[in-house]
Amino acid sequence: MYPYKEMELVVLFLTDMQELDNAEIVEITMVSGKKFQKLQGYTYGSTVRLKSSMRYRCTQGCGVYLYKSFDGHLMDPVPVHNHPPPRLYLTSSGHYMALR
Repeated sequence: MYPYKEMELVVLFLTDMQELDNAEIVEITMVSGKKFQKLQGYTYGSTVRLKSSMRYRCTQGCGVYLYKSFDGHLMDPVPVHNHPPPRLYLTSSGHYMALR
């Protein structure tokens, strides 16, 4: 079903986690005024406040969630998306626009 063997998945997962340790979650503002969280090129919106963190859903609708502590740190590993990151253009006003 999956193109990787079980051991390869573990190695890929650990590599991704090491990259996430150094990754920064950035809040961006779109031209429309909506605010999203951006991590490794992927954007997350639809904020839900939980007891110990904030939950953000992938803006592409793939079902991946980002959990961020109230002090801004990544809480849990982010699952693998089933699509490429959105193409974003930074305007001269400092806002982002999605390119389709």
